[in-house]
Amino acid sequence: MTTAYTENDVQLAARALWRGIARPTAFIVLPPPPRCVSDAKAVLDALAAAGRIAPDDDPRHVIEFRADGWTLKHPLSCRPRLFECRFSDAAQALDGPPTALGRYVVDLSDDGQGGCLVIGARIDHEPAGA
Repeated sequence: MTTAYTENDVQLAARALWRGIARPTAFIVLPPPPRCVSDAKAVLDALAAAGRIAPDDDPRHVIEFRADGWTLKHPLSCRPRLFECRFSDAAQALDGPPTALGRYVVDLSDDGQGGCLVIGARIDHEPAGA
């Protein structure tokens, strides 16, 4: 099973926690203490369990419709060209949630004009890494 984050992610999060609690110069020269590392891992585990962190190999785009708007989760493969992602353009064209609030896998239609967002399976209760 793929983990939703890497050891480097844990270290980055631990350094951020350490920066928040250490004396101004201590976090620059000292590594985060084990407690910061375990706290960072606990936070990342909670985010992964809630489906807020995609596994590294999850190729799907997922949209979450909320009462106050929507959020589009991109796969890591989009990162280098995130602002050019056609899914973002298609989601921006939505007037409102076309279906019930929740999280859904999305795809693009092949309409010859960049694609419209196609809402797929609801995944609110899907385990992280599935």
